[in-house]
Amino acid sequence: MKKTVPFNFFEEGQTIFFDIKRLAELEQVMGIPITSIAALHSTSAKFCLAGLRVGLQHHFPAGTSDLFADKIDECFEKGTTLDQLVVPIVQAIYESGVFGKAKNDSKESVEEKNE
Repeated sequence: MKKTVPFNFFEEGQTIFFDIKRLAELEQVMGIPITSIAALHSTSAKFCLAGLRVGLQHHFPAGTSDLFADKIDECFEKGTTLDQLVVPIVQAIYESGVFGKAKNDSKESVEEKNE
């Protein structure tokens, strides 16, 4: 099951997600492994552009870097910051499960809390 994260910056109701194919594509675009991407803890325009192009493919199947650059510029004109755009990208990467599941996400831990 894909875990999506809301991404309402371009259009209301949009979501962003990463699965193993998208994570591999993001690694290829960025030129570094996903573990290194997550460890950087920096917001860069390159990461934002790549993350949105890859993570929003279901909304923009033919989306190019130029299309997303224009959309990001429109967000900046409205007062949205780069950090605000990057947060859901990072959340979606973690929601993919690539770094494991949080204990409170598992069915067992929910059942244990209820006992």
